[in-house]
Amino acid sequence: MNREELKDKIKSVKDVSVDRQVIYEVLSELGIPFKKTNCRRCLTDLLNICKEELGIISNAAEESTFNEVKHFYSATRPTSWNGMIVDWDSSNEVLSKFCVEHPDYCE
Repeated sequence: MNREELKDKIKSVKDVSVDRQVIYEVLSELGIPFKKTNCRRCLTDLLNICKEELGIISNAAEESTFNEVKHFYSATRPTSWNGMIVDWDSSNEVLSKFCVEHPDYCE
């Protein structure tokens, strides 16, 4: 597969959890070692590594979702709170407010 085809494949990824096989395939084609995971943040980082290698973004480390997150939702299922659903994909702003009231659900 040439680089343009790999770029098109990576650009087609809409949901890292659903499209994880595409990410793995591109990583393999690029010769980048990886471990399979179910972690959305880790999958997003793997996607960004592909994007950096293909020249779509300049620095995968700067784009990492781990850079911005200070609170982690650690419950095993989503929770309804203040009329919204709080889960692993909630913004840091929502999680910071939620964790003040419910520290047992956060790391």
